[in-house]
Amino acid sequence: MAALEILYYGRFRDDIGRDREHVDLPSHVLTVEDLLAWLRDRGEPHASALARSEDFRAAIAGEWAERGDSLFGAVEVALFPPVGVL
Repeated sequence: MAALEILYYGRFRDDIGRDREHVDLPSHVLTVEDLLAWLRDRGEPHASALARSEDFRAAIAGEWAERGDSLFGAVEVALFPPVGVL
């Protein structure tokens, strides 16, 4: 297992009830998409907060990340809800 700090922003922070958490990732969580699925599978409040996982942005170590990006070596992932469109 790898230790990871997850930072939650905006609606995610409000719905999950915290701004960060430290987790030990199971070995099958390899990408941002895997992380989202694993968090939802943990149950509430993550399941509801991340139910529409297409509506998010992620950053790994401060750099924008895509769904398929690897978490290998990551120590921090930030999750952001979608930003309003003008």
